[in-house]
Amino acid sequence: MSGGGILALDIASNTGFAVTNEAYVASWRPRTLLEGPRTAKPEGLWSGSRRLAIEGSKHAAYFAGMRRWLDDMLKVYAPAEIAIEAPMPNGRNADADRRILGLIAHVEEIAFSRQIELTYHGLSTVKKFAAGFGNAVKGDMVRSAKLMGWNPKSNDEADALWVLEKRLHDRFIFINRNQRLPGGGKLIGVAVPRSGDPFAG
Repeated sequence: MSGGGILALDIASNTGFAVTNEAYVASWRPRTLLEGPRTAKPEGLWSGSRRLAIEGSKHAAYFAGMRRWLDDMLKVYAPAEIAIEAPMPNGRNADADRRILGLIAHVEEIAFSRQIELTYHGLSTVKKFAAGFGNAVKGDMVRSAKLMGWNPKSNDEADALWVLEKRLHDRFIFINRNQRLPGGGKLIGVAVPRSGDPFAG
């Protein structure tokens, strides 16, 4: 498979992923409310989730699982960039915080050693982009993902898809920062309300 795409990760014990090829990145454009939901996942986009270790395993098993799995993903898809949610320990569970920070550290080290660009995206920022509010819950993220035509099988997959969409959106806006977007209209990623018609103005 040709490389040059983006690999987005929702890093957890069950890690969600969304990955594109270079052509998908190059052709990506924001979608407006007038376009409505997609009817199917676009070509050049793959997503899913991966359980890194058997539940109840030691942290080291999850770290090893991440390294093995990520190594395989990089060999298959050869992304030019990895996009992840910025680490945000909740402080309520020290053991869980240790695991998530350890997993992120392994991703950071692998990206650094392979000279792959790594970008961070705030959790509340991604949620607001996806569902319209920064405290969106898992169901909100899955619902808004389905409106995009992605049909994720888990909330981890939905989160990864939205990390990817946010990164592509930011990239597009930066590249076209001196141009006006055609057609006006609001971006679908920031206009899905908590209830009611998701495509209302």
